[in-house]
Amino acid sequence: MFTQQEWDDQVRDLLKHCGFVHLNPSTAIFESGCGGGAFLDSLRRLYGCEEVEGNDQASTCVDIASSRLLKGKFWVGDAADLSRVPNASKQFSCMYGVTPYLNDEEHVEKAIREHLRITKTGGTVLIAENNVLERKSRIGLRRGTHSFQSFIHLFFF
Repeated sequence: MFTQQEWDDQVRDLLKHCGFVHLNPSTAIFESGCGGGAFLDSLRRLYGCEEVEGNDQASTCVDIASSRLLKGKFWVGDAADLSRVPNASKQFSCMYGVTPYLNDEEHVEKAIREHLRITKTGGTVLIAENNVLERKSRIGLRRGTHSFQSFIHLFFF
């Protein structure tokens, strides 16, 4: 378990490594698979970002994010359907740790296309996965959560 400071340090390092260090309080942000809002809350603490929005497939997580980030907008939904979000309305959109939960490569591609659609020209789209999970662990996770057993999309991004 990370302390809040360790978490914030990791978020700061991730954004710095990706070359995205120009966040400010007016940066419009969207996160698919926002969980309880930990990443977005870190962006609020580090950069003052308040204009945050996100979705997750778990209603309990959405409830936590909503109570944690009172100015944010959160809903239960699929990363491949961001129809609630207007075209080119976000400066930064991200999806971290989500692709193992998507059905197949086509589902992943739809989610990425949606992030590209909602992100302004010149904005940043961050799609990332936790690289600590070994291939065997990711396949085990997949078998426990999906009836369709395609694994190809877990290893290309």
